[in-house]
Amino acid sequence: MYVELPTTDRKFLSIFYMSVNRIDRSLRILSLFQNPKRN
Repeated sequence: MYVELPTTDRKFLSIFYMSVNRIDRSLRILSLFQNPKRN
């Protein structure tokens, strides 16, 4: 069954996913800078 989420939960989820994407991106960039010879 699909339950409609309250808007506050939706906002929190979107913010959470955005922050996770940002952290993942910055970690990838950092790893690129730390290991430039591997790529």
